[in-house]
Amino acid sequence: MLRPAPSLGPPPNPPLRYMTRRSLSIEEDEIIRSNLHALQKQTRFKVPNIDVPIEIELPEIDAPSGMVSATGVASSAGGASGAVTGQAIGTSDDIPIPPSSAIGKAVTKAALNMRGIPYSWGGGGPSGPSRGFAQGANIVGFDCSSLMQYAFAKYGVNIPRVTYDQYRAGTPVPRSKMQPGDLMFFRASSRGPEHVGMYVGNGQFLHAPQTGDVIKLARVSDRSDLVGIRRYGVGAKAPAASKPAKNKRGRVRV
Repeated sequence: MLRPAPSLGPPPNPPLRYMTRRSLSIEEDEIIRSNLHALQKQTRFKVPNIDVPIEIELPEIDAPSGMVSATGVASSAGGASGAVTGQAIGTSDDIPIPPSSAIGKAVTKAALNMRGIPYSWGGGGPSGPSRGFAQGANIVGFDCSSLMQYAFAKYGVNIPRVTYDQYRAGTPVPRSKMQPGDLMFFRASSRGPEHVGMYVGNGQFLHAPQTGDVIKLARVSDRSDLVGIRRYGVGAKAPAASKPAKNKRGRVRV
């Protein structure tokens, strides 16, 4: 269901001196994106004062060529790619067990290498840490969802930027079958989970908690607000093993 977006300007027909533009806040931007996402799922809707429903045709949007969609299906120049679809909420063991992700351990290592970097609200992305917005404007770092996007992008898997969309894009995983690289979503809301972390094994997950904190490990058992687990990059190729370094005599360095 579409939610009313906050007022983006002055009342109708204002004097010209009041007609100025302003930047959207992150909350306003997310509301607009959420409404657009909801519209994309609709093929029929009613317009007030018109009895006949209007039908609309919406094109399928492909992942960029050379990238792998969040579901793990590589896109091609011809167009077809894995669709990013919503999944049922849940963590119970009756969820079908998806295939393992070949890049799970590599993605986990990439994320763990970011430990100690500051949390920056709205900061970070596929290219790495950056300045955020509002309280993150002067902080170079990641927020919870951009950290996940960065780790997967290093291995050619393109996942959405915001937590709600990441949750919808992934494949559900039973809690008892979690593997390193699976994303754990917390804090349910009407829009979806509001926080995300990455399971790293041994009952721990990595996350960017909040402003004033840094990327760090936490115990799964300390959270009581888990919404669900999602897996990505199932069809991605495992990264090539690096060759051991050799010294001048051709012997492998230990």
